[in-house]
Amino acid sequence: MLSADLRQSVAAAARAAGHPGPWRDVGLRDGGAPGGYASSLPLRFADPPETARAMAVALRTEDWIADADPTGHGYLTITVTPEALTRTAVEAAKTGPACARSDALAGTTTAPPPTGPLPAAASWAEARELVTAQVTARLAAAAGATVAADDSAERACVHPVTTPRAQLPQGPARSRAPWSSPGRTPSATPWPVSRRNGPPLSTRSPARGTSRPIPPMLFSTRTPALHRRCAGPLPLA
Repeated sequence: MLSADLRQSVAAAARAAGHPGPWRDVGLRDGGAPGGYASSLPLRFADPPETARAMAVALRTEDWIADADPTGHGYLTITVTPEALTRTAVEAAKTGPACARSDALAGTTTAPPPTGPLPAAASWAEARELVTAQVTARLAAAAGATVAADDSAERACVHPVTTPRAQLPQGPARSRAPWSSPGRTPSATPWPVSRRNGPPLSTRSPARGTSRPIPPMLFSTRTPALHRRCAGPLPLA
């Protein structure tokens, strides 16, 4: 529509100024006012201010462009006529959704639109983000962008590969715990005993000023002093 026509006119003005080329992207941006635009294409050339002046002269010959002025740094400002804006509104109403089609984003790639249902949004803010992402992706595709493939379905089909327990490598028999042998069940306190009559190493009291979780089998030890020091007073019978 209007922006596509304007890009073509700016590219033609650059060729008229002595810079041949297709110039698909002319750096066209909103100028901040109805019918106002700005182009940064002159900045790509060796003499941006002179190129902008030559392009402005070529653009003023278009009957639907009200004015074209170069800036001091090489930018080009363009203003279209009110009649061009009115004609664009009428053409958009007649064309329908196809009025958004152009080649402005040709050669670029955009993310795929989210596929989640709108009623599944947890809040109004989340629903707004979902709609914005969907509309942005569709507008980018209409402007010539390539929509990246959605790999969410592929990720959903990927399952971790598990190895049966019987196929897992086993170490030598002497490295296994005594209760892991076939036909035996774990004892109530499968903790290594360091000496003949003393408590297991893991139930020794930590150094003063330190703390660590108390093993559950601590309360079945035969050392009353360790009970009083680590677990408080003995319960009354």
